[in-house]
Order: sequence, then C-alpha cells, then structure tokens
Amino acid sequence: MLVDATNDYTGPPSGPEGETSSEVVARRAPGARVLKAFNHLFAATLAADPRRPEGNRVLFVSGDDEEAKKAFTGLLTDLGFAPIDLGGLADGGRLHQVPSGPLLGQDLLRLTPAERQTRQ
Repeated sequence: MLVDATNDYTGPPSGPEGETSSEVVARRAPGARVLKAFNHLFAATLAADPRRPEGNRVLFVSGDDEEAKKAFTGLLTDLGFAPIDLGGLADGGRLHQVPSGPLLGQDLLRLTPAERQTRQ
C-alpha cells in the first residue's frame, strides 16, 4: 500500500476530466495500491491529538482498492481519527487535492454519540 500525502502545487488544476495528482502517482508506481490521505490538513494539525472531547478529527481517504482502504481506515480509526472514504482516486481524490479541492483545509470533527445527542 502506498499512501500519497503529497500536494502538487506545480501542476495545473485538475478539471472534471483531468487526471488527479494521485492518479499520476499510481501510474508511476505500477502494482501499488495507492491511497490519497493526510494531505488536506496542515502538519501541525495532523500532529495534534485527533481525539477531542466533542469528537475525533476527520481524515479523508481516496483510493481504487477497497481492501487497502478498509485496512488503512481501520488503522486511522485505531489512531483516533475519523476516516471518511471519498471514493476512488479520480472522483474522491479531486475533492481533497491541491489547488482546488473543496475539502482542503477543512478541519472537521465527527461528533461522539453523546455530543450528537447534546446538540439535538
């Protein structure tokens, strides 16, 4: 499994038909099970404890290999994150890719059940 945490600031923005940066990585690493993750937040945010009293920090994951995503999201959950599977490298990767992904920089928490109940 290869986790692409890079952000390509040099390439052109990928439109709806263009290749995402993670698809480029996958093409350059034939046979690798490439996932896109850890790229939408700043390093200092990622280094902080993902467990908060009100919930756990969300991390987005994209990839074309369902088994790899399942294993990796399990690891992220064990580390205290709240992973969200955005789909494949093309569609999901586009959502959290530089420079135009709408999820870039979104520091979100998945609320705990108790916190959800409190807010209802």
